[in-house]
Parts: sequence; structure tokens; C-alpha cells
Amino acid sequence: MDRSHTIRYKTTRLMLGMVLTTMALTGTVSICTLSAMKHIMDESSRGLGEGAAIHAENALEKQAIENLRIISEERAAYIEEKFAETENYVHGIAKLAQDIYEHPRRYPDRETLLPVQGSEELAAQLLWSERLTDSNDEAGIPFYTEEILKLGNLQDMLVQYNANNNMVSSTYIATESGWMIQADYIADSKYTRGGDVPDFYEAEERQWYQRAFLTGKGETVYSDVIPDIHQGKDCIVCAEPVYMDNRVVAVAGVGSYLDTVKAVMPFLWIRRAKLSFHRRRKEKPVPLPMICEKVRIRDLQNWQIT
Repeated sequence: MDRSHTIRYKTTRLMLGMVLTTMALTGTVSICTLSAMKHIMDESSRGLGEGAAIHAENALEKQAIENLRIISEERAAYIEEKFAETENYVHGIAKLAQDIYEHPRRYPDRETLLPVQGSEELAAQLLWSERLTDSNDEAGIPFYTEEILKLGNLQDMLVQYNANNNMVSSTYIATESGWMIQADYIADSKYTRGGDVPDFYEAEERQWYQRAFLTGKGETVYSDVIPDIHQGKDCIVCAEPVYMDNRVVAVAGVGSYLDTVKAVMPFLWIRRAKLSFHRRRKEKPVPLPMICEKVRIRDLQNWQIT
């Protein structure tokens, strides 16, 4: 009896020990499993968070690119319109000049005044080539010919065209004989020699005149980016020849300073505008697709203004 009780007691203790050991092992495994699951969940959450942040950043970049594309297209259309107006101005000046040459009796004589020193007002001004100056004329001002008196009827048109377009810096007609009528705001810049006689203007030496002189009737051309003869600022000129009896007798032109163009179109005319965003997680720029690959306006395709 005592022996049987002892055996049951030992067996019970062994079973309880095994149960307790199993429970301890199960608890340890459960704790390890929970810890592993927590680690996996943490890693998963962290990965999802980083993924969401990357997706959000990519979405913002794509939206920024799209917004810039839309703005670029709108401004490209605007500048195309402005330069189309410029070409129309040049054509209008050339057409009226041609009519004056062909029918001078239809137009009264009209004198064009010299540039006014110190003036910043928009006005038509008379200039001329040195070859028109008589060395015996103490005043240094050539006699007005019928040609320039008749062309004086262009003054109002030149002033109006300049005033109507904020990308236009100057409008003019230059004759093959050496006369020049120019409408702009920089009359004072035409007196660098001192005295009361304005500087000579040699139109035949200017690129826009030379290109137009070799161009067909009714066709417009653009100069390269060239320095303005009066202030030295970069400019471009649209020009058209005036024909009479199958020969060029004058050239009409409209000039625009580059800073004027850039003021109207802050980041247009950039052939390859590269944009980049900085991701904080990488701390280096990520290149985005190029915006405004090029803006085509006839001969202006190769301009690069930065």
C-alpha cells in the first residue's frame, strides 16, 4: 500500500513536471513568436511608410512636371502670338513704305525730327549714314530729300507699333540711300559724339539689314542675337525688304531686347531646361524629364537663353 502510494506520487510529480516544462517551453515559444511577429509587423509598417512616402514624392514630382508643362505650353503660345504680331508690324511698315515709293504724290511731305537729347519719351527720330553728310555743311545735318520727306508719313505707324507690344523695343525703316527713321524710348543714347548732331547710323553694316536685303519680296527674316548699336544690349531684329522696280530700296525692322523678351517669358526660350528635386532620404538631386525641349519660332529654334 505504501509502495503503491509512493509510485503514484512520483508519477504525479513527473507528470506535473512535464506539464510545467511543456508550459514553460510553450510560453517561451509564444513569446519568441510574438516578438518575431512584432518585428515583422514593425518592418512591414516601416516599409509601407517608406513606400508611401516615395509614392507621394513621385506623385508630387509628376504633378510639378505636368504643371510646368502646362505653363510652358501656355507661355509658348503667348510668345508665338507676340512674335506673330511683330512680323505683322514689319510687314505693315514695309507695305506702307512700298506704297509711298510707288505713289509718292499721294503722300504729303512730312519732316521727321532729330532725337531729343535727355528724352526718354517714345518718339520717331531721324538718323542717317555718314555718307549723306556734306563735309562743307557746318551743321552736319544733310538736306532733306523727297524720299525721306515722304517716308516721314511712317512716323505714326512706327510709334503705334512700338507702343502696342511690350516685347517691341524699336521700330524703323532704313533706306538704301542712307536714311533711317527709328521709333524708340532711347533718344538720348544717340548722342555719344557730343554736340547737337546725333550719331551716324550705318544700316548696311547691320546683320538684320544685310539679311533682309537678300530676301525676297514679302518675306521676313530674323537676325541672330546681336548687340544693339545704341546701348550695346543683346537684341533680335525681325526685318523685311521694301522693293521697287525689282530692287531693294529700303528695309523695315522691329527690334526686341532680350531682357524684354525674358521679362515677358521668365523661363521660356530655354532649349533644355533641366529641373531637379531633392529627396531628403538620398540628399542628392533626382533629374526629371526636360521641360520645354524647344520653342519653335522660325529661325529662333537654336536660341539658348539662361
